[in-house]
This record gives sequence, C-alpha cells and structure tokens, in this order.
Amino acid sequence: VSINYLCDSNCADCFAPSDPNACSACPSGTILAKDEVATSKAQFCINADYPCKKPVIEGDGEKEICLSAKVPAPKICSATQFFSTSDEKAKRCKACSGGCLYCNEINKRESCLECETGYSISIKDGIATCVKCADNCEFCKGSEKAEDCLKAKNGYAINTAKKAIYKCDANCLSCEDNSKCESCQYGFALVDGKCEKCPSDCIYCE
Repeated sequence: VSINYLCDSNCADCFAPSDPNACSACPSGTILAKDEVATSKAQFCINADYPCKKPVIEGDGEKEICLSAKVPAPKICSATQFFSTSDEKAKRCKACSGGCLYCNEINKRESCLECETGYSISIKDGIATCVKCADNCEFCKGSEKAEDCLKAKNGYAINTAKKAIYKCDANCLSCEDNSKCESCQYGFALVDGKCEKCPSDCIYCE
C-alpha cells in the first residue's frame, strides 16, 4: 500500500511516487499491465479493453497482470474517447467520431456504442458507426432521407405521404402536419388545433 507519497493519476495504488510505470493497482475501467520482455518492474494501467497477449496470475495468485507489447501508460480516456491501438508506435486516447457519444475499439477500429440525438447507429462487418438523420429529425432508421425519420424534433412533424419533415406553427411543440397542432409550448393553450397565448396573469391555461 502506498504511504506518504502521491501516486500518479493513472494508478489507484503504487510502489513509487508520481510514476505512471509504478502502479500496483488500477482505477475502474483499466487493468494492470507490464512489458512481457522487459526486465524492469515497470507496471502500468491501460484500458480494460486492451487486447492482452497473455494474461497471467502473479504473486499471491489474486492479481492478474496483462502481458502486453510495451506501451506508455496512457491517461485514462474520457467518456468521449477510446484507447486506440491501431498505430503500434502511438497508442493513445482518440476522440470518438462526429455524431458518436461513446465508443470503443474492435479489431483496431473505432466502433460506436451510442450516437448523439439526430444520428442513427449503422452496423457493418461488426463495426458500428453513426449516420446523420435528416434535418430536424431526432431518431431515424439510418439514412439522411426524410422518409426514414422515425421521430421529428420538437416543433416539427413527419409527413409520410409527402416524405418530408414540416415545421409546426409558431409556439407548437408537436403537430399532426404543418397546420394542426397537438401540443403547445409552456404559456400557450391548444384551441382548435392552434396555440393561443395564455392571459398575461395566467401561468397555465386550457
């Protein structure tokens, strides 16, 4: 257990201060690793999805060490990044591609786990990417065509007959088409398919 000194930010516990290669335990989401050919005692933390060449049990049999090619101890990647091993000489944290909220690496390729609103996941050869939906579309089936939109953004409606997305009337949250409102913004009341402003001294009206 580390006593009287501060471990490097990559380590949960360590055997030397402020050294990313002196980890004895790792934070959640990372695993302990060492160079399989080095004679030094260097141990570092890498992302848990790093492909270990040969995991082994060391010491008292309770600690698993990932034997890997020599890699620098990376900073723990942020939620919008993944640890890339595609370049053997420059393994590092890389940002997820546009439209992707969370991602990881599969067979040295980025694969998205969750897309931003306005994008749809498309899977090909086991790799997931984010495809942009049509403008003003919140969820879609995986293309930029309005006809593939499943849910329009607030203030817009899908016209399936004309395969288009229309803007609702002013102050309308959702509508059946561009003329008949179904729900209104705060401070407005639905009257015969239109949104009318509540009286100035009224917080909510019908």
